[in-house]
Amino acid sequence: MKHFLLLTLSCLFIFSCSQDNALSSDEYPQKWKLVKMTGSMDSSETTDEDMAWQEYYLLYKDNSFLKSREQNGEKTQANGTYQIINKSDEKYLVLTYRSEHNIIGNCSSRAEENLVLDSKNKIISTWQSCDGPRLEYKRVE
Repeated sequence: MKHFLLLTLSCLFIFSCSQDNALSSDEYPQKWKLVKMTGSMDSSETTDEDMAWQEYYLLYKDNSFLKSREQNGEKTQANGTYQIINKSDEKYLVLTYRSEHNIIGNCSSRAEENLVLDSKNKIISTWQSCDGPRLEYKRVE
């Protein structure tokens, strides 16, 4: 019985660690690509090439990041530092930019973005809470 309990606890530990999130991985840089954009109106969901712009985040091991957006053939980039914060049973990726930039999607005038790591290992922008689009990102190799 002790062995069964030990095996069960070990499996639970391994499973909980693997489900923790892809952000805790040791593989860097991590690339998170925008895969879905949803507006506040019905039937406003777009994916892939149909989205208004293409963008991704590169997260580096030293807690720095690069955000890159391509829109209308023009590429724009901004960078800064990030941290992972646990708040109310949710994990947030908080991006702090070096300066104000027009590709920052947030509800304030601060040079910061907050994204939620959901249970399906996607990161989701909190911009939709103030009528911005809901932006979903998936990790790509």
